Amino acid sequence: MTPPSKKRLAFIDHSFHKVTRSSDFFLEVLNRDYEVTIFFDDGWKGGLEVDPHTVNAGKFDTVLFWQVLPFARNVMRFSCNNLIWVPMYDSEWQRSNVGWRALRLLGLKVICFSKTLYEITQHAGIRSFQVQYFPEVPKETVSYGRPRVFFWQRVDEIGWPLVKRILGENDIEKTVLRDDPDPNHVFTEPDPEDTARFHVEVVRNLKLAGGGKSDEYMRLLSNCNVFIATRLREGIGLSFLEAMALGMCVVAPDAPTMNEYISTEEDGFLFDPEQVSAIDLARFADCGRRARARVAKGREQWETALPAMLEFVSTPVQRRRSYWDTIRLLLWDLARHAKLAIDKRFPHTSPAHVRAAEKR
Repeated sequence: MTPPSKKRLAFIDHSFHKVTRSSDFFLEVLNRDYEVTIFFDDGWKGGLEVDPHTVNAGKFDTVLFWQVLPFARNVMRFSCNNLIWVPMYDSEWQRSNVGWRALRLLGLKVICFSKTLYEITQHAGIRSFQVQYFPEVPKETVSYGRPRVFFWQRVDEIGWPLVKRILGENDIEKTVLRDDPDPNHVFTEPDPEDTARFHVEVVRNLKLAGGGKSDEYMRLLSNCNVFIATRLREGIGLSFLEAMALGMCVVAPDAPTMNEYISTEEDGFLFDPEQVSAIDLARFADCGRRARARVAKGREQWETALPAMLEFVSTPVQRRRSYWDTIRLLLWDLARHAKLAIDKRFPHTSPAHVRAAEKR
C-alpha cells in the first residue's frame, strides 16, 4: 500500500538564519509531517521580502513565518488559509497592544517559545500555542574546579564592562571571549590589566559549520564551566540552553526567555542589567549539575508536546475581515513604516543604544 503523500508547507525564514541555522531544530520537527520548502526573507536588511505570489503559486497547505513577519498588506496577499507565525520575544517585546490586536485581524495562529509572549497573545485574543524547547543532553559534561568563563559578545548591551562587574572578585581560572558580534554591533576589547586579572583569551575567526557551530567552538565551550548569556533578551535561547545541557552554570539577565528556564541560585544566576553587581560563584558547580538535569527533564517534556504542536500547525482557522478591519491593518502598516523610518534616521537615540554607549 502506497503511504499517503505529505502535506506541503512553505517555511518563510529570516535570511540571517542561513548562517546561524537556529531554525534547523524546528524544521526537523516539521519534516515529520510536511514536505517543507524554505523561502528566505531579506527585508530585515533592506532587501526584498518574500513575494506572496511566488508562495501562492506553490499551492501550499500551510505557510509558516519563522520570526520574520511581512507588513500586513503583504500577509493579506497570501492565499493559503493556514498561516502561522513563530515570533521571538527579543524581537517583539516592545510591540504595542494595538499591534498584537492587529495580528488577530490577520487570522494568524501563533506558536510561542516564551511563556511571557504566550500570555500577551492570549490577552490579545490570538489563537496561540506555547511550548518550551530543550536540546538533547550530550554524553559529555564539563569539569568543575575553579570557574572557567565563556562569553560570546553578540550585542553592544552586554559587553566586557558588564561581564567584568559580574565576575567581581571571584577566583577565575580563565575567561574565553568570542569576538563575533551580530550585525551592527561592536566587540569591546578588555584592557591589558583586565586581560591579566581575569586570564582572558580572545577568540576570533571561528569557522562555522551546521547550526552555526564548529568543532572548535564546541571544544572551547566544553572546556569552560560558566556561561555568560549573550543578550538582554532571547527568542528561545539556544546558546544558553546548549550550555546548560553541558552542565555549565549560566549567568543571564533576569528577563525572558532566560528567567523562564533558570531559577537563580538553583540552576544558574539571574541579574538585573540596570543594576549589575558581582555574583558569588562559590556554588556554580552545583548550579551547573542541576541545570543539566533540568534540560534532561525538559527534553522529555518537549518530545511529549510535539504531537499537540503539530496538530496545532495543521489545523487552519477562518480568515474573515471586514472592510474596516482592512483599513485598520493598513493604518497599522503606516505606523510601522513611520517607526522604521525614525529608527533608520536616528539609530543611536534608541534607549538600547544610549545604555550601551553609557556602559562603554
